[in-house]
Amino acid sequence: MEKLTNSREEYFSQIRKELLDFRTESGWLKKFGFLEVPYFLTYGFAVGFFTKNNEEEGRLVCRKWNADYDNSRFQLGIYNVDRLAIAEESMKIAKDDDEFFQSVDLEKMDILSHDGVVLDGLHCELQIPETGSLLNWNMDDEMNDAMISLVNRIRKIVYQN
Repeated sequence: MEKLTNSREEYFSQIRKELLDFRTESGWLKKFGFLEVPYFLTYGFAVGFFTKNNEEEGRLVCRKWNADYDNSRFQLGIYNVDRLAIAEESMKIAKDDDEFFQSVDLEKMDILSHDGVVLDGLHCELQIPETGSLLNWNMDDEMNDAMISLVNRIRKIVYQN
């Protein structure tokens, strides 16, 4: 039986859950995961960077949500959370991007305090499995320089594909 809801929060929660549900072959370890979904639910993607001890190159896996398709199906505000249009692809990345992701110092990632109200921001997350860290923020001004460098590189790769 399919699960239907009229809760936008439950819809968002399921989008987030499915975007972060990477399917990788055994032996690959996630170095970090990044999620970006605007609160207006107009797009969404998650990227995971995976490494394997005996492999020189890492693997960048991207899960993208087809928001246009799902939002056109759910115009009445009744969401089918069992049938979201999310696709996964392993992305080919340039050698310098791979080297950057391999060497990025995840311990330097931090959120800056920001005074103000965000009305139409993003929901962003950076997961660092090695330390169990989960950083959440709503606008780019909340990222420190190390995070800005990482997130901008991820966005550039995702938007090019």
